[in-house]
Amino acid sequence: MNKVSFGDFEYNLTALNAYLRKEFIEKFRTLFIFFVIMLFPGLGSKILGTFFIIVFSMGSDIRSKKLDMMTFLPFSKEMVYWYEFIFVSLLVVLSFFIGLPFVNGTLLEAFSDLLGAIVFAAAYYGLIMIFSMLGMDPIGAAFLILILDSIFSSFGSTQLGMSFNPYKLISPVAQENQLAALIFAVICLYIGSVMFSKRGGEK
Repeated sequence: MNKVSFGDFEYNLTALNAYLRKEFIEKFRTLFIFFVIMLFPGLGSKILGTFFIIVFSMGSDIRSKKLDMMTFLPFSKEMVYWYEFIFVSLLVVLSFFIGLPFVNGTLLEAFSDLLGAIVFAAAYYGLIMIFSMLGMDPIGAAFLILILDSIFSSFGSTQLGMSFNPYKLISPVAQENQLAALIFAVICLYIGSVMFSKRGGEK
């Protein structure tokens, strides 16, 4: 690793640390209750907590146009996008390890729930950013996505036939096939990154 790349890594690490500290300090009271919800075992509680953390973190910043101010700081649009996702992911992972001693199932099932929560976070974070950059209110978009996701994944089955519903396989809520849901989440996360980098907090 040359000095330039090491300097870039050191700068990004310092910037990430500063961003995480800012988020924890500014939003601690608001996010604490949702973090507590995520401590309960099971994927459902982690999905619920993660959803509201995204809504009241990045979604709230977009609505209040705080992102415009952040881009005047040493944060680029790309940095804000990915640092915020790292922030949400860290909360998911932290809640997992704190609540791990209280898990009733096997360790494999617990880690499957952790992966499911990260898949959900990636998909919803990306989708909310996509809808927001298209001009929708981010908080309204979040609830619309949740409603549509729940509806579309509630009917049909994953068995081939007349009732086959392929959306159930990739649904961030249902995750009938975790690999397919992960691929879908990565695609959403990437598209959200591209659109956010071009428009940022603008609507």
